[in-house]
Amino acid sequence: MIPIRINKVAEFKTDHQNAIMDYMGAPSRRRKLAAIDTWLKRNAIIKQTFVEILVAPPADLRNMAKQLESIPKELPASIRSLRELYEKFASEKKTPFKIGSNKYGAYSFVRRTGVTVCPYCNRNYVINVPNAKKRTSQLDHIWGKDKYPLLALSLFNLVPSCGPCNHSKGATPGNYYNPYDGSVKNLPSFHVTLLGSNFFENLDHLRIDLKYPPGFTSQIENMYIDRLYIEHRDLVQELLKKKRIYNHVYSQQLVKQLSKLKVPGGLLLRDTTDFVNLFLGTFISPDEFHKRPFAKLTSDIWGQIFKNSKI
Repeated sequence: MIPIRINKVAEFKTDHQNAIMDYMGAPSRRRKLAAIDTWLKRNAIIKQTFVEILVAPPADLRNMAKQLESIPKELPASIRSLRELYEKFASEKKTPFKIGSNKYGAYSFVRRTGVTVCPYCNRNYVINVPNAKKRTSQLDHIWGKDKYPLLALSLFNLVPSCGPCNHSKGATPGNYYNPYDGSVKNLPSFHVTLLGSNFFENLDHLRIDLKYPPGFTSQIENMYIDRLYIEHRDLVQELLKKKRIYNHVYSQQLVKQLSKLKVPGGLLLRDTTDFVNLFLGTFISPDEFHKRPFAKLTSDIWGQIFKNSKI
């Protein structure tokens, strides 16, 4: 589970609001928008207006979901219709929203988040191909659009994800981590346990453990994250071999030499982190986990075994 950190988030929020409100504020649809805000005023348990709900932060969305559960009556048609509006948004061809002269739908949304790897499993790419008939990514609702249609178009309720994670999570109730929630600091982490001395050759001599706070239990179990990663012991075995090969002093000398070397195309290496990324074939900084599958697994395990002189 990795965080989503959006560049130019304030600009993205404004564009998201404007694209949806420009459409809903058109003369033929103003009554529906007014009906939503009227309902929100009458049911004062939710303080925000609809335009504010579109960019409400994760903590506010969590509170709204709880408040919506306390309403005994069926939601009005104006709010239920937001589910259908989301379905149009999910298709780049059918989306009614625009940013300037460009269509704004799920494809554009995922591209604006900067996410290229599923934040739930960090195993699969979620890159979309322009003008393709199908998207390789899906948008998961932290708070399901069927049960919480009021939140169906909320920016921080839409998580770019891979198909397997989205389908396994589905509408299954549970306490799910919102990758946009920067307040969550204690994230799940991977560890390796050596079960025998022949771990360079025998995968059965090592085990991948996923340690996580209680709040992640339902998500990890429903998405089978821990069980899926059991099948990737070969990646950890490779890291153990690289640890034995890696020489910190030599890498420092290499970085010092190459950082001064001017070659066509730019700098080969800027610092030791660049060297380690190149050596491991991925990114070890949490800010870059979203760029490459298995980046978090690699970073966690490398951090563990690099500090252990016995491995």
